[in-house]
Amino acid sequence: MHVYGYKSCFLACQEGVVKDGAMIAPGTTTAREGFLPKPKAKLKDQFHEVARFKHLSSRSEESYWGWVVRFLKFHRQNGQWRHPRALQPAAVSAFLSYLATERSVAAATQNQALNALVFLPD
Repeated sequence: MHVYGYKSCFLACQEGVVKDGAMIAPGTTTAREGFLPKPKAKLKDQFHEVARFKHLSSRSEESYWGWVVRFLKFHRQNGQWRHPRALQPAAVSAFLSYLATERSVAAATQNQALNALVFLPD
């Protein structure tokens, strides 16, 4: 691991090669941008693949998958599952509003649910 001084970090920030506090080489992409899960795998397998790539702990991965399942159940219509790709961004807002109003969950719980949904493959 390299240790960078404040001057090189400042220059790197100016050049836009610092992402989430980590230095990345110019011209490369970040982990989320440069990683695509196997397209033919099931949604659960794709989710776990992304979570492992991002080095989530197994407990966080399990918890996040639980939130994804709750999200999918919330948007199920007439017994039919809808793929997250078919849902609009407003679907996330509706789910979080449901958690706050109907389920009376805390803000931290809403944040955890939102962070879990970030790991869904595009």
